[in-house]
Amino acid sequence: MARAQENAASRGDTEFIARQFPILMERYEALLENIGLLLEKRRQNAPPAEKLPPLPAGELRERVETALNELEHFRSRECAGIVEELLRRELPQDTADSLGEIQEQLKLYEDDDAEALLNRLLSKLEKETGSR
Repeated sequence: MARAQENAASRGDTEFIARQFPILMERYEALLENIGLLLEKRRQNAPPAEKLPPLPAGELRERVETALNELEHFRSRECAGIVEELLRRELPQDTADSLGEIQEQLKLYEDDDAEALLNRLLSKLEKETGSR
């Protein structure tokens, strides 16, 4: 279906594109949903990974600041790696929830939303550690 859309675009067949694009998007969304369900099922069946020890508060703040810096410089993959590493550690529940939400936004390529969430988390951590 995607190739047919590409071919229609090459031909300038806007009628075909307008008629078939909604169907393509429906099927694409269904595919993404099924992939998500499969990944969630695998995640639920996997043995729980043992968490790494927590970082000192200042180091946690620095890692979040580094993740934000990476994202601000359009290095979302590096940012995602830092977030993933942090999520493997023991964390306060609210921090883990925030990082999980940031991770989801990065997976959705919603970098602006992830950046806003990182800024919010960093502000919270700075207040807690008395930094800045």
